[in-house]
Amino acid sequence: LILVLVLLGILAAIAVPRFAGTGEAFAQAAFEQQLKSALRYAQQTAVAQNRPVTIEFSSAGFEISFSDNNNPLRNPADGKPFNTQPDNPGRAPDNINFSANGTIRFDGLGRPWNNGDLLTEPFNIGINNTTLHIAPQTGTVYEP
Repeated sequence: LILVLVLLGILAAIAVPRFAGTGEAFAQAAFEQQLKSALRYAQQTAVAQNRPVTIEFSSAGFEISFSDNNNPLRNPADGKPFNTQPDNPGRAPDNINFSANGTIRFDGLGRPWNNGDLLTEPFNIGINNTTLHIAPQTGTVYEP
């Protein structure tokens, strides 16, 4: 019994530091996945409906709307609009340093545009120490 308690103590001493502080890492990973999914959904919606969809980035997160009438694109999972209001998809968690300022628009062919021009270089989105890219021409979202 004493040996078992000693072994459990050793395992706890090793395991607890590994899990300490992982809340921020989990929040970052979840936000990255949510952003990637939202960008793919925006592109697919633009193609399926043959109408442009705009993604506006700010330090608070991202907002997605239809370009022709500014109606928000809604998350198919919960029906909430992709915007930066509290508890909505699109709002960056408070402990995330989100750096992507600007606007991307997917046209009816799924091509990404920025400032009225077709993307010729990747559009960079920073999330803490990670950078996501939106590829020119195809709009593919990837991590280098």
